[in-house]
Amino acid sequence: MVKKNKKPILMIHDMREDYIEELPLSKFTLTFDDALYSQFYYWDQLKSIDTDKIFFITPSILNPVNSKQSTLFPTSNEAHRKFFELGITEDFMNIDQIKFLKEQEQVYLGAHGYYHRNINTIKKFKDKINFIKEDTEKLLEWFQKNLNFTPDKYCYPYNESNEIYQAILKGYGFKEFFGGYRKDINEIKLF
Repeated sequence: MVKKNKKPILMIHDMREDYIEELPLSKFTLTFDDALYSQFYYWDQLKSIDTDKIFFITPSILNPVNSKQSTLFPTSNEAHRKFFELGITEDFMNIDQIKFLKEQEQVYLGAHGYYHRNINTIKKFKDKINFIKEDTEKLLEWFQKNLNFTPDKYCYPYNESNEIYQAILKGYGFKEFFGGYRKDINEIKLF
């Protein structure tokens, strides 16, 4: 469970070394979307920051174990484009890295959809509901099978949330929800 420390919540996609060196990250609860490899790559620096860290996992875009991982660290938009258009997963973590993070102090795993689909691209209401249910069931099955764990934190893909979406997720046991209200790390101003 995330500590009830009332720290503002920071949303991080593309992790960079200068964030660690220049930003007051310990003043925030850190949330990492998409399981990008850059987030794992900087773990040695991140682990020393005394704050909760929540990694939101999308199983369908993880990199296979023993596959090449890129240290070019494209933006999350570019990593998604490479995956969704070309099937390239080198910019994402693999299951062994997720398992490692799961065992670390002040680290929590959450769900980020199985397929990372924007539900607003689904036109019919009935189809949206069916997709959310199918995606969530597949997601929870993956977490149980691969991590022997059921997450209770959910971050909406593309930060697209609504009351119906949240009500469905609550029915599956999710208790904490994360979306666009988080402060984007790119918006932090240094004084």
